Amino acid sequence: MAHPLGMLGLIVNVAGTFLLLRFPPAVVQYTQDGRRVVEWVGTPTAEGKHRALLAMRGYPLGVSLLTLGFLLQLLDLLRT
Repeated sequence: MAHPLGMLGLIVNVAGTFLLLRFPPAVVQYTQDGRRVVEWVGTPTAEGKHRALLAMRGYPLGVSLLTLGFLLQLLDLLRT
C-alpha cells in the first residue's frame, strides 16, 4: 500500500522544484563599503517589473514548498 503522506510530499517537492527552476535565486553583489551594486541595462518596463515581482514571490514559495515536502516525507517515514 502506498503511503499517502510520502506521495503528497513528493508532489509538493516536484512543484517546489519547478518553481525554483522557473525563478532561480538571484545573486546580490555588494561593494567594499557595503552598498548594493545595481546594474541596469535600460529603463525597466512594466513587463520587466511584473516579472521581477513574480520572481520575488516565486523563489521563497519554491523554497517553502521544498521544506514542506521534505517534512511530509519525514513524517511519513517516522509514522511507519
